Amino acid sequence: MFFDAICRAVNEQKAIAGNFVMSGVRDCAPASVEDGQRIVFVVDEYETLFGYLRETASDNRLLRYTIIQPLLNQFVEFARDNLLVFLGQQPDAHFILMDQNQLAPYVEQDPFPLFEHISGTRASEFGSLVGRILSDRIDASPDFLNALHRETAGHPFLTANVLCVFVDWLIEQKMPLRGLRLRKHHFRHFEEQRLQMDQMTLYQDYNLLREAAKQAMSKDGYHSNPWLYAVYWALREISAAGESNLSVTRADFAEIVARIPAPGQLPEANEVLRTASQANFLDLSGDQVSVKIRTLGRLAASVRPAQT
Repeated sequence: MFFDAICRAVNEQKAIAGNFVMSGVRDCAPASVEDGQRIVFVVDEYETLFGYLRETASDNRLLRYTIIQPLLNQFVEFARDNLLVFLGQQPDAHFILMDQNQLAPYVEQDPFPLFEHISGTRASEFGSLVGRILSDRIDASPDFLNALHRETAGHPFLTANVLCVFVDWLIEQKMPLRGLRLRKHHFRHFEEQRLQMDQMTLYQDYNLLREAAKQAMSKDGYHSNPWLYAVYWALREISAAGESNLSVTRADFAEIVARIPAPGQLPEANEVLRTASQANFLDLSGDQVSVKIRTLGRLAASVRPAQT
Protein backbone atom coordinates (compact mmCIF):
# COMPACT_ATOMS: atom_id res chain seq x y z
CA MET A 1 0.00 0.00 0.00
CA PHE A 2 2.79 2.42 0.89
CA PHE A 3 4.75 1.68 -2.29
CA ASP A 4 1.59 2.02 -4.38
CA ALA A 5 0.96 5.45 -2.87
CA ILE A 6 4.46 6.54 -3.92
CA CYS A 7 3.92 5.17 -7.43
CA ARG A 8 0.66 7.09 -7.72
CA ALA A 9 2.39 10.31 -6.66
CA VAL A 10 5.08 9.74 -9.30
CA ASN A 11 2.53 8.97 -12.02
CA GLU A 12 0.50 12.07 -11.15
CA GLN A 13 3.71 14.14 -10.96
CA LYS A 14 2.35 16.17 -8.06
CA ALA A 15 4.31 17.29 -5.03
CA ILE A 16 3.61 15.08 -2.01
CA ALA A 17 1.84 16.49 1.03
CA GLY A 18 3.80 17.39 4.13
CA ASN A 19 2.24 14.46 6.03
CA PHE A 20 2.61 11.92 3.19
CA VAL A 21 4.72 9.40 5.15
CA MET A 22 2.72 9.52 8.39
CA SER A 23 -0.55 9.34 6.48
CA GLY A 24 0.73 6.38 4.47
CA VAL A 25 1.88 4.57 7.60
CA ARG A 26 -1.50 5.10 9.25
CA ASP A 27 -3.22 3.68 6.16
CA CYS A 28 -1.04 0.55 6.38
CA ALA A 29 -1.73 -0.03 10.09
CA PRO A 30 -4.23 -2.87 10.79
CA ALA A 31 -5.74 -0.78 13.61
CA SER A 32 -6.10 2.93 14.25
CA VAL A 33 -2.99 4.71 15.50
CA GLU A 34 -3.55 7.15 18.33
CA ASP A 35 -1.83 10.52 18.32
CA GLY A 36 1.44 10.29 20.22
CA GLN A 37 1.58 6.50 19.93
CA ARG A 38 4.98 5.24 18.79
CA ILE A 39 5.06 3.15 15.63
CA VAL A 40 7.37 0.51 14.20
CA PHE A 41 7.23 0.68 10.39
CA VAL A 42 9.07 -2.09 8.51
CA VAL A 43 9.83 -1.62 4.81
CA ASP A 44 10.60 -5.11 3.52
CA GLU A 45 12.64 -5.61 0.32
CA TYR A 46 13.53 -1.96 0.62
CA GLU A 47 15.94 -2.15 -2.34
CA THR A 48 12.90 -2.06 -4.62
CA LEU A 49 11.69 1.21 -3.11
CA PHE A 50 15.06 2.95 -3.28
CA GLY A 51 15.82 1.57 -6.74
CA TYR A 52 12.52 3.00 -7.93
CA LEU A 53 13.29 6.36 -6.32
CA ARG A 54 16.76 6.44 -7.86
CA GLU A 55 15.49 5.67 -11.37
CA THR A 56 12.62 8.12 -11.02
CA ALA A 57 15.03 10.91 -10.08
CA SER A 58 17.21 10.02 -13.05
CA ASP A 59 14.28 10.10 -15.48
CA ASN A 60 12.66 13.28 -14.18
CA ARG A 61 14.73 15.76 -12.18
CA LEU A 62 11.66 17.77 -11.18
CA LEU A 63 10.29 14.76 -9.27
CA ARG A 64 13.53 14.64 -7.32
CA TYR A 65 12.59 17.96 -5.71
CA THR A 66 8.82 17.50 -5.45
CA ILE A 67 8.58 13.85 -4.35
CA ILE A 68 11.83 12.02 -3.66
CA GLN A 69 13.81 14.43 -1.48
CA PRO A 70 10.67 15.43 0.48
CA LEU A 71 10.01 11.70 1.00
CA LEU A 72 13.52 11.15 2.39
CA ASN A 73 13.13 14.18 4.63
CA GLN A 74 9.80 12.88 5.93
CA PHE A 75 11.41 9.51 6.68
CA VAL A 76 13.86 11.39 8.92
CA GLU A 77 11.04 13.31 10.59
CA PHE A 78 9.06 10.09 11.15
CA ALA A 79 12.10 8.32 12.65
CA ARG A 80 12.63 11.03 15.27
CA ASP A 81 9.71 9.69 17.30
CA ASN A 82 9.21 6.22 15.79
CA LEU A 83 11.23 3.23 14.56
CA LEU A 84 11.75 2.87 10.81
CA VAL A 85 13.25 -0.47 9.71
CA PHE A 86 14.59 -1.10 6.21
CA LEU A 87 14.84 -4.83 5.60
CA GLY A 88 16.64 -6.26 2.59
CA GLN A 89 19.68 -8.01 1.18
CA GLN A 90 21.73 -5.02 0.01
CA PRO A 91 23.07 -2.90 2.87
CA ASP A 92 23.85 0.24 0.83
CA ALA A 93 20.65 0.49 -1.23
CA HIS A 94 19.54 3.64 0.61
CA PHE A 95 22.57 5.56 -0.70
CA ILE A 96 20.79 7.58 -3.39
CA LEU A 97 21.00 11.32 -4.23
CA MET A 98 24.00 11.56 -1.91
CA ASP A 99 24.49 15.29 -2.48
CA GLN A 100 21.22 15.93 -0.65
CA ASN A 101 20.23 12.70 1.11
CA GLN A 102 19.07 13.72 4.59
CA LEU A 103 18.20 10.14 5.53
CA ALA A 104 21.47 8.23 4.93
CA PRO A 105 23.45 9.71 7.88
CA TYR A 106 20.81 8.48 10.34
CA VAL A 107 20.64 4.86 9.11
CA GLU A 108 22.27 2.37 11.48
CA GLN A 109 23.18 -0.84 9.70
CA ASP A 110 23.06 -4.27 11.32
CA PRO A 111 23.87 -7.62 9.71
CA PHE A 112 20.85 -9.45 8.41
CA PRO A 113 19.67 -11.61 11.35
CA LEU A 114 20.04 -15.36 11.15
CA PHE A 115 18.82 -17.80 13.80
CA GLU A 116 21.18 -17.68 16.78
CA HIS A 117 23.08 -20.81 17.80
CA ILE A 118 25.04 -21.43 20.98
CA SER A 119 27.69 -24.06 20.31
CA GLY A 120 27.42 -27.19 22.40
CA THR A 121 23.80 -26.72 23.48
CA ARG A 122 20.27 -27.17 22.19
CA ALA A 123 18.97 -24.19 24.17
CA SER A 124 19.04 -21.62 21.38
CA GLU A 125 16.81 -20.10 18.72
CA PHE A 126 18.40 -22.41 16.15
CA GLY A 127 17.91 -25.48 18.36
CA SER A 128 14.25 -24.59 18.77
CA LEU A 129 13.88 -24.18 14.99
CA VAL A 130 15.38 -27.62 14.32
CA GLY A 131 13.16 -29.18 16.99
CA ARG A 132 10.07 -27.73 15.33
CA ILE A 133 11.12 -28.93 11.88
CA LEU A 134 11.80 -32.44 13.15
CA SER A 135 8.56 -32.31 15.20
CA ASP A 136 10.60 -33.49 18.21
CA ARG A 137 10.27 -37.07 16.91
CA ILE A 138 14.00 -37.21 16.31
CA ASP A 139 16.50 -36.13 18.96
CA ALA A 140 19.22 -33.80 17.64
CA SER A 141 22.35 -33.76 19.80
CA PRO A 142 24.38 -30.56 20.34
CA ASP A 143 27.19 -31.78 18.08
CA PHE A 144 24.67 -32.47 15.28
CA LEU A 145 23.31 -28.95 15.69
CA ASN A 146 26.86 -27.59 15.50
CA ALA A 147 27.45 -29.41 12.20
CA LEU A 148 24.08 -28.35 10.76
CA HIS A 149 24.60 -24.72 11.79
CA ARG A 150 28.04 -24.73 10.17
CA GLU A 151 26.27 -25.69 6.93
CA THR A 152 23.30 -23.28 6.99
CA ALA A 153 24.53 -20.55 9.41
CA GLY A 154 21.03 -20.47 10.92
CA HIS A 155 19.27 -19.46 7.68
CA PRO A 156 15.75 -20.71 8.53
CA PHE A 157 14.53 -21.52 5.01
CA LEU A 158 17.69 -23.37 3.97
CA THR A 159 17.85 -25.17 7.32
CA ALA A 160 14.39 -26.56 6.61
CA ASN A 161 15.44 -27.49 3.04
CA VAL A 162 18.56 -29.31 4.21
CA LEU A 163 16.68 -31.18 6.93
CA CYS A 164 14.04 -32.35 4.44
CA VAL A 165 16.75 -33.82 2.21
CA PHE A 166 18.52 -35.19 5.30
CA VAL A 167 15.41 -37.04 6.55
CA ASP A 168 14.86 -38.52 3.09
CA TRP A 169 18.47 -39.71 3.23
CA LEU A 170 17.87 -41.29 6.65
CA ILE A 171 14.91 -43.18 5.22
CA GLU A 172 17.03 -44.38 2.30
CA GLN A 173 19.57 -45.62 4.84
CA LYS A 174 16.72 -47.57 6.49
CA MET A 175 17.34 -45.93 9.84
CA PRO A 176 14.42 -46.13 12.27
CA LEU A 177 13.44 -42.51 12.86
CA ARG A 178 11.54 -42.94 16.11
CA GLY A 179 13.93 -42.76 19.01
CA LEU A 180 16.88 -41.88 16.76
CA ARG A 181 19.49 -39.58 18.29
CA LEU A 182 21.27 -37.63 15.59
CA ARG A 183 25.00 -37.10 16.04
CA LYS A 184 27.75 -35.29 14.19
CA HIS A 185 28.80 -38.41 12.27
CA HIS A 186 25.29 -38.70 10.78
CA PHE A 187 25.58 -35.24 9.30
CA ARG A 188 29.15 -35.86 8.10
CA HIS A 189 28.03 -38.95 6.14
CA PHE A 190 25.06 -37.00 4.76
CA GLU A 191 27.35 -34.16 3.68
CA GLU A 192 29.61 -36.58 1.83
CA GLN A 193 26.70 -38.20 -0.01
CA ARG A 194 24.11 -35.44 -0.52
CA LEU A 195 25.77 -32.02 -0.21
CA GLN A 196 28.37 -32.25 -2.94
CA MET A 197 28.07 -29.91 -5.91
CA ASP A 198 26.89 -32.61 -8.33
CA GLN A 199 24.08 -33.54 -5.93
CA MET A 200 22.61 -30.07 -5.37
CA THR A 201 20.62 -30.01 -8.62
CA LEU A 202 18.77 -33.26 -7.87
CA TYR A 203 16.44 -32.19 -5.04
CA GLN A 204 13.32 -30.09 -5.47
CA ASP A 205 13.66 -28.83 -1.90
CA TYR A 206 16.26 -26.34 -3.19
CA ASN A 207 14.24 -25.20 -6.21
CA LEU A 208 13.48 -21.69 -4.98
CA LEU A 209 17.01 -20.62 -4.04
CA ARG A 210 18.55 -22.56 -6.90
CA GLU A 211 16.40 -20.54 -9.31
CA ALA A 212 17.23 -17.34 -7.40
CA ALA A 213 20.95 -18.05 -7.89
CA LYS A 214 20.47 -18.73 -11.63
CA GLN A 215 18.56 -15.50 -12.12
CA ALA A 216 20.95 -13.40 -10.03
CA MET A 217 23.93 -14.54 -12.13
CA SER A 218 22.22 -13.94 -15.49
CA LYS A 219 22.61 -10.88 -17.72
CA ASP A 220 19.14 -9.75 -16.67
CA GLY A 221 20.25 -10.23 -13.08
CA TYR A 222 23.21 -7.93 -13.69
CA HIS A 223 21.04 -5.18 -15.18
CA SER A 224 18.53 -5.56 -12.36
CA ASN A 225 21.07 -5.61 -9.50
CA PRO A 226 24.82 -5.53 -10.27
CA TRP A 227 25.65 -5.91 -6.57
CA LEU A 228 23.69 -9.14 -6.16
CA TYR A 229 25.13 -10.40 -9.46
CA ALA A 230 28.67 -9.88 -8.09
CA VAL A 231 27.84 -11.50 -4.75
CA TYR A 232 26.38 -14.68 -6.26
CA TRP A 233 29.24 -15.01 -8.75
CA ALA A 234 31.70 -14.64 -5.84
CA LEU A 235 29.84 -17.36 -3.92
CA ARG A 236 29.95 -19.57 -7.01
CA GLU A 237 33.67 -19.13 -7.60
CA ILE A 238 34.69 -19.61 -3.95
CA SER A 239 32.52 -22.72 -3.62
CA ALA A 240 33.63 -24.19 -6.94
CA ALA A 241 37.30 -23.86 -6.03
CA GLY A 242 37.10 -27.36 -4.54
CA GLU A 243 38.28 -26.54 -1.01
CA SER A 244 36.25 -28.28 1.67
CA ASN A 245 36.18 -25.16 3.85
CA LEU A 246 34.70 -22.99 1.07
CA SER A 247 37.22 -20.29 1.85
CA VAL A 248 39.85 -18.23 0.03
CA THR A 249 42.35 -15.54 0.98
CA ARG A 250 41.50 -11.86 0.53
CA ALA A 251 43.99 -11.66 -2.33
CA ASP A 252 42.32 -14.60 -4.06
CA PHE A 253 38.92 -13.01 -3.44
CA ALA A 254 40.04 -9.81 -5.16
CA GLU A 255 41.11 -11.88 -8.17
CA ILE A 256 37.76 -13.69 -8.18
CA VAL A 257 35.83 -10.42 -8.31
CA ALA A 258 38.14 -9.07 -11.02
CA ARG A 259 37.40 -12.01 -13.33
CA ILE A 260 33.61 -12.16 -12.86
CA PRO A 261 32.16 -12.23 -16.40
CA ALA A 262 30.01 -9.10 -16.08
CA PRO A 263 28.48 -7.26 -19.06
CA GLY A 264 29.41 -3.97 -17.39
CA GLN A 265 31.01 -2.39 -14.33
CA LEU A 266 30.83 -4.07 -10.90
CA PRO A 267 31.50 -2.80 -7.39
CA GLU A 268 35.16 -3.16 -6.44
CA ALA A 269 36.25 -6.18 -4.40
CA ASN A 270 36.42 -4.56 -0.95
CA GLU A 271 32.95 -3.07 -1.37
CA VAL A 272 31.55 -6.46 -2.35
CA LEU A 273 33.32 -8.06 0.61
CA ARG A 274 32.09 -5.47 3.13
CA THR A 275 28.47 -5.40 2.03
CA ALA A 276 28.19 -9.15 1.38
CA SER A 277 29.55 -9.80 4.88
CA GLN A 278 26.93 -7.47 6.35
CA ALA A 279 24.27 -9.37 4.41
CA ASN A 280 25.62 -12.76 5.62
CA PHE A 281 26.60 -14.01 2.18
CA LEU A 282 30.29 -13.97 3.17
CA ASP A 283 32.31 -14.12 6.36
CA LEU A 284 35.62 -12.29 6.84
CA SER A 285 37.99 -13.61 9.51
CA GLY A 286 41.55 -12.29 9.40
CA ASP A 287 42.82 -12.91 5.90
CA GLN A 288 40.20 -15.55 5.06
CA VAL A 289 37.00 -14.92 3.12
CA SER A 290 34.49 -17.75 3.58
CA VAL A 291 31.02 -18.58 2.30
CA LYS A 292 28.76 -17.81 5.26
CA ILE A 293 25.82 -20.02 4.25
CA ARG A 294 27.56 -23.04 2.78
CA THR A 295 24.41 -24.55 1.23
CA LEU A 296 23.80 -21.32 -0.68
CA GLY A 297 27.37 -21.38 -1.97
CA ARG A 298 26.99 -24.99 -3.08
CA LEU A 299 23.77 -24.09 -4.91
CA ALA A 300 25.42 -21.15 -6.67
CA ALA A 301 28.27 -23.41 -7.79
CA SER A 302 25.94 -26.18 -8.99
CA VAL A 303 23.75 -24.23 -11.40
CA ARG A 304 24.27 -22.72 -14.82
CA PRO A 305 23.35 -18.99 -14.89
CA ALA A 306 20.08 -18.31 -16.71
CA GLN A 307 20.59 -17.41 -20.38
CA THR A 308 18.77 -14.06 -20.27
